[in-house]
Amino acid sequence: MDVLFQVVVPRVIEAVGLERHDGPYKWDGNNSEEANAYRWGQYVELHPSKLQPWILEILPKGYIGENWSVFEICGDGLALWGHEINGGAVEWMGRTMDTILQLLLTVEKWVVIFEPHFRQTDHILQCSVDECLERLKRNLADRATNEGFIAIAPASDPQVNCQYDSSPGLFERFRK
Repeated sequence: MDVLFQVVVPRVIEAVGLERHDGPYKWDGNNSEEANAYRWGQYVELHPSKLQPWILEILPKGYIGENWSVFEICGDGLALWGHEINGGAVEWMGRTMDTILQLLLTVEKWVVIFEPHFRQTDHILQCSVDECLERLKRNLADRATNEGFIAIAPASDPQVNCQYDSSPGLFERFRK
């Protein structure tokens, strides 16, 4: 599946079945001794990743802390989740994609990035975990939808608001 799917969290929740794999680890074409990857069942992998610099510019100032973890969701999990959403059978062995996402997003603040073709962001929004999962499912269920988005947790501080603007070219200034 040609999509950038990242989850950004201040800390990783310890959960039964979420297995940590310490470095050395290869990601972004580089070897890293410090990177920590995780595996959820046989289909879902969380690889350490980096945010695209322009994303920090559109999020509320100071929203993401220095020590936050950025994970790219890899493995066959996303494609299989789409297969399941579209009526196919998947034997998850008790480790479904929505379960790991719900676990990762139990923290107060989080960011989910879903970019089809690694460059398409149509919306920036604040939403609940359930709303975020529904948006992901709609994208996987209807290939025609294919809307990229950046979602952040609803603001617990009313002064932290994510500015939404769907005007053409909004994101192009950040991608140079």
